[in-house]
Amino acid sequence: MRLTAGRWRDRTIGSKQEALVSHKRDTAASKIKPHPRQDYASRVQLVQYRRGPDYPTWEARYRVNGAWSGWNSLGTIEWDDAIFVSVDRLAEREQAARVGMVAPSRKKRETNTVNEVAAVTLARLEKERQWIRATQPAKKATKITARIGRIKSIILPALGERGIANVTDDDLERFRQSHTVKGRRPTQGTIAHLNSAWKEILRDAITLGHVSRLHAKKSIISQEGFTTGDRGSTFTRDEMRAIRQHMTDAWINEFAATKVREARYMLRAMVSLCASTGITPGLEVETLTPAQIEFRNDHNGQPALRIIIRKAQGKRKNDRVVWARSHDIWPVLDDMHKLLAWINANATGLYWQNNPHSYLFARPSDGLLPSKYALVFADVLNSLGLRHDPVTGGFRTLYCCRHYYATESLMDGVSITFLAENMGNSEEMIRKHYSHVITDLRSGQLTGSQRLVEWHERLRQLPAPLDPWDAADDIHTISPASK
Repeated sequence: MRLTAGRWRDRTIGSKQEALVSHKRDTAASKIKPHPRQDYASRVQLVQYRRGPDYPTWEARYRVNGAWSGWNSLGTIEWDDAIFVSVDRLAEREQAARVGMVAPSRKKRETNTVNEVAAVTLARLEKERQWIRATQPAKKATKITARIGRIKSIILPALGERGIANVTDDDLERFRQSHTVKGRRPTQGTIAHLNSAWKEILRDAITLGHVSRLHAKKSIISQEGFTTGDRGSTFTRDEMRAIRQHMTDAWINEFAATKVREARYMLRAMVSLCASTGITPGLEVETLTPAQIEFRNDHNGQPALRIIIRKAQGKRKNDRVVWARSHDIWPVLDDMHKLLAWINANATGLYWQNNPHSYLFARPSDGLLPSKYALVFADVLNSLGLRHDPVTGGFRTLYCCRHYYATESLMDGVSITFLAENMGNSEEMIRKHYSHVITDLRSGQLTGSQRLVEWHERLRQLPAPLDPWDAADDIHTISPASK
């Protein structure tokens, strides 16, 4: 016999009435909440869904036989009433499942569902992926591969049965709030990736005539309220110097295997380039060609390295010019000269056959890009005891060389505007991720010592004051005859 809401209330509420009332839902957001009772928390989830500006009703879904049902309205805006009604509904569904009955549903099949449109999207993305793999570096196709994976594993299970034109802002908000990454709340970057995958589906929905461009423009997965991610790990100057001293010629030639020695030689040149220019490890480095590297003098007439990042080369700002820090820990000018000479001296016929684009970091023996840069660099850091960043607690990777470049540039007085142009980021991004460096640069102003330094500097610039008691010659008087 099924317990009624009233009987369940008598058995469970009692002295906990105030605790349940305190759980009333804030109507400003649509966030999924587990059932407050421990024995129902894994089987019932509740969310407040706005059907109008003044009627935010509660909905629930139920886990029966290991599968979650769709969301059903409970017909109430009160949190404690939603608790009781949801327990009754769960009991009905579990009883029906025990006798083999399908739970009643008034839901009509929607037309032009997300599943149907996504089938067209997945076919298109697969063709694009195959074309990229055949004409460009295989790694560049990983972006499309990741997008395909997000559509299949995340978007379709949640929104696949909905009509593409019927997906509302509330549906996307519930989808956003329920998404987790390894049980944790995702960052803005993760939500942005999901939104990019969702836009691919909307793009085909527009082509098929299922939604308008205006509707697609408004149908976005908001990043509001999510964190931007943890502070990036970096290296100090002493740590970077230790890495440079470790990656010697003896380290390169430690093993006899040709491919191992080639990978180590190019890794050393790659670290030198990333730490001196801030270009992104990955596509920006792996698709770099000798034609993009220029050895010229800077505006002070000093030898320098100038690199041009071409359009569609990585995700950073296109067609930007990058100047290397030629007077830092790494002798990047010598490293690039030696790398070009080494490639010309060791390139085989297979190199030119497999590397028609003349990518700079392809192996001279076979023209292929080494795929284990990250593991080799991690071994270097482990051998030096630098794998963990003591400040952030995270693992250091080759990407940390980019953070090192940004930090050292700011400490040397490079303006945020110039640094943003060189790194292909916005000024807002530089301020957000390197605010601790900018604060340290202003530490003299914050402590008050800057005023003392400026005062002493002004004293040094002033001429020595005359002492009227020193000598009569020091006092110059102008006589009427001298006028």
